Amino acid sequence: MKKHFYFILISVSLGFFVVAFSTFSHRVKRINCTELNGAGCVCHGVIANDSVKTWVTGPAQLEANQTGIYRVYLAGGPALGGGHNVAVRYGMMSTVDSFSVLVDNELTQAMPLVFPSRLDTLHWDFAYTAPDTACIDTLYSCGLSTNHDGAPDIGDEWSYGPKFPITVIPKVVPVELISFTVDLRDDGLILRWVTATETNNKEFVIEGSNFTNGNWEFIRRLAGNGTKSSPTHYSFMLPSTSRIQPFFRLKQIDLDGTVRILKSVGVNGNNSGLVNGISVYPNPVKDKLSIRFSSGISVPGAIKIYNLTGALLFEEKIQAETGINFFEKSIRSMDLPSAVMLVELNAGNERYFSKIVITK
Repeated sequence: MKKHFYFILISVSLGFFVVAFSTFSHRVKRINCTELNGAGCVCHGVIANDSVKTWVTGPAQLEANQTGIYRVYLAGGPALGGGHNVAVRYGMMSTVDSFSVLVDNELTQAMPLVFPSRLDTLHWDFAYTAPDTACIDTLYSCGLSTNHDGAPDIGDEWSYGPKFPITVIPKVVPVELISFTVDLRDDGLILRWVTATETNNKEFVIEGSNFTNGNWEFIRRLAGNGTKSSPTHYSFMLPSTSRIQPFFRLKQIDLDGTVRILKSVGVNGNNSGLVNGISVYPNPVKDKLSIRFSSGISVPGAIKIYNLTGALLFEEKIQAETGINFFEKSIRSMDLPSAVMLVELNAGNERYFSKIVITK
């Protein structure tokens, strides 16, 4: 008899959990209840009830792509159990706790929450990420206050929350860069850049890179202008006695320490002068490529030519000697296409670079 009683009790309990799970699964997918895309919680009554209060709080203004934390509240009505639905017109939402789920970019309760008392307020937190362009976005909410009997009926009440507008402004750019150039001269390199505006700009950092390994090395640090709304011109010279790299990049550091890479450029090789051991001429070149190198190079090396994607197109060994040395080769014999190329003189542990334009 007792075994029979326990069997019935277990069966009833299992049935209860099956029903509860079925109800929970249904509620998880209950979206499309806001004024953006639905007619409210119509399963719990066709008409909204003013006794139920629903509202959203959070930042009223965000930058493009910025994320803010928001909260949707529910109060009033039967106030025994509660749920919610939040939708947005343009941005994206995400959950920040286990009390909500996201379905098709709409938030709803993972399960109904219980009111501690009928005078209390329930809330759910969520994250909203603004779109990547300036606009006025809107959050829409709907709250459901239930009698917590597990079934939709006329004892449940709901209401829409007031529309919550969010002003999305353009992302603040600490430094608006107009140009960054590197010019090759007989006596070295001139690096120039121009900013249109600067905001909380502490400094710039110039780095150079060896084309073959891709690593960036520190070269120079220059102070920024803090905040300035008019154009500013910057420049400095890297003499030919310095180790000249073929590529440079400009980094910017905010007052709060945030680092941004603004732009990377290559050396302008339209020059026939000798810079740090190598000169390529004429430039542009059509028929015969001539390379002049010196700087006391006295070890075996190689002339290499790359395209700008890094592919090696030509290589020839050379025997460098002390003094001025030359390398000459016809473009046709090297089978090089018409394009911008990077020429490298590789001599022992030293590498020298120049850019050249080939026109057939």
